[in-house]
Amino acid sequence: MVFSTILFIFLFFPIVYILFSIVGQKYKMLVLLTGSIFFYFWGEQTYILIMFSSIIVNFLFGLLIDIAKRKKVLLFFGILINLLLIIYFKYATFIVSIFSSITYRQIAVHEIHLPLGISFFTFQGISYLIDIYRKDIYPDRNFLRFSFYISFFPQLIAGPIVRYSEVMHSLSRLKSDYQDKIEGVSIFVIGLGKKVIIANTLGIYADEILNSESFNFGSGLAWLAIISYSFQIYFDFSGYSDMAIGLGRIFGLTFPVNFNFPYKALSFQDFWRRWHISLSSWFRDYLYIPLGGNRKSPVRQYLNLLIVFVCCGFWHGASWNFLIWGIYHGFFLVLERTYYQNIISYLPNVLKLLFTFVLINIGWVFFRLESFVSALDFIEILFGKNGVQFDQVISIFDLRWVIGVGFAIFFSYDWKMFSRVNSVPALKMVAIFFVFAVSIVCLLANNYNPFIYFRF
Repeated sequence: MVFSTILFIFLFFPIVYILFSIVGQKYKMLVLLTGSIFFYFWGEQTYILIMFSSIIVNFLFGLLIDIAKRKKVLLFFGILINLLLIIYFKYATFIVSIFSSITYRQIAVHEIHLPLGISFFTFQGISYLIDIYRKDIYPDRNFLRFSFYISFFPQLIAGPIVRYSEVMHSLSRLKSDYQDKIEGVSIFVIGLGKKVIIANTLGIYADEILNSESFNFGSGLAWLAIISYSFQIYFDFSGYSDMAIGLGRIFGLTFPVNFNFPYKALSFQDFWRRWHISLSSWFRDYLYIPLGGNRKSPVRQYLNLLIVFVCCGFWHGASWNFLIWGIYHGFFLVLERTYYQNIISYLPNVLKLLFTFVLINIGWVFFRLESFVSALDFIEILFGKNGVQFDQVISIFDLRWVIGVGFAIFFSYDWKMFSRVNSVPALKMVAIFFVFAVSIVCLLANNYNPFIYFRF
């Protein structure tokens, strides 16, 4: 079950919210925990036991790390168990295929089901254990409350990755006033609009081209396709994050902002301060800094960055293309710490923005296409292998695509008019109601409703 469905909007959420509102304060967490378990069970059935296992392991190791003398040993095994969960369910088939190709042995491997949200709830568990080890937090001794922290349905499937320290004071209180609820609904509807109106619209065109069996189109159509995908993945994922943040606010929990207009970035460093912030800050605090961060020599700093982005690439999926995508970003982050940055700094901001956006789009080719060969072929087409072929470009210019791209470009930047609308409550409510109405119409009229990060 995803948020951008009629089932969730008009059945699941209203039932949970009504029950949450009518029960006493001490039962509110139990209502949300029960709803979260049902939410996950709806999509995963028996694989909910994997999430339960993760909860039990991290709860017990958190208690042990707090009282034990050999804390580092317990932390090591706690992290190892979390990583083994991801490695088995997400990477076992990939690892076996590599072993088979190296040894020239055919090993039969059954397809392993990837439990929903495993990358997110295991990372939350790892951060929880490390923060206890660092004495940044105390372990939660209430098993139900800890279970609620891990399994709370808004952020369970695709984040943001919420650290225990960010919500520990509100886990038990779960109080939100009228203003919080209105703000939460507004954020949810904005996220719904991003997902349904923009991401789904552009995804149709991106899939039509990028799923082609043979790339016989020109560079014009190739650029339109990858730019459409670039906006699709941004509005799809940021829309889901907004919906999660909005739901959390309604129920009294404040989640961290996960996107901050990444396509206004003037560099790769700036992009990663704005894109999937909870993930990039997780890698910074729990991998990059422990490796030495920028406190070491320049060469060691560059190596640390590449290690982080190799891990970031593999975190997204068991594929060589994800690894290449991570190395690609790591390369430019290293490059921006050399004299190259001094040269780029002389460019006007508009050129920095366009240059960064183009490079980010080229990177998305590896993220989107499944094989390295097809990705290279597509990049060659981007740079003129098949010519421009203007007739193909003209053929895609229907009104729906133009409106989708127009909205995508406009809402990728934080215009002053947004704050003006927010400052006028009546105008804001009219805008929110309009976005909600259009989103529902789109959901009813269109069966195309994928969620890109659903299986990450």
